[in-house]
Amino acid sequence: FLSEQAPGTSGGGSVAPSLRSRAEPPIPSPDPAPIESNTTAVEDSPSSDNLSVSSELSETSKLNIDSFKFEGSISEWVDAINLSRYGSVIMGYADDMHDVSEMTGEDVDSIATEAGMSKLAARRFRKAVAQVSPHVKVDER
Repeated sequence: FLSEQAPGTSGGGSVAPSLRSRAEPPIPSPDPAPIESNTTAVEDSPSSDNLSVSSELSETSKLNIDSFKFEGSISEWVDAINLSRYGSVIMGYADDMHDVSEMTGEDVDSIATEAGMSKLAARRFRKAVAQVSPHVKVDER
C-alpha cells in the first residue's frame, strides 16, 4: 500500500490530512443586485409634444432622408418627414420642392420657431431640408 509523502521528505511517513496542501475552490461572491433605473426621457416642449416624443424618436431613426429628393408636392414631402402637424406653416414658406431647395438655415430656424416645433421636430426638419438644399447644414445651430 502507498502512503502519501510530504514534499521534500524522503521517508515513508504519512502526512496528516489537515496539513496537506490543497487548493480550495474559491468562494463565489454574491452577484450584485441589478440596478433598476426609474428615469424617463423628458423633453422641454409643450405637453402635447410630450405624448409623441417616443414615437418621434423611433420615426427619426427610421427615416430615409435620401428619399426626400423627389419631385413630389410639398404636402407629400411634409407627410414623408412626419411633420404634417406643422405643414401649414412650412407650406406658407414654400410652395414646392424647389422653394425648399432654396431655403437657408435662417429660413429653417424661422419656420421652426413660427410653427412652435419641439427641438426634435426642428432637428428633423433641418435634416430633411439639408438633404435638398445646399444652403442648410445639419450641424449649423
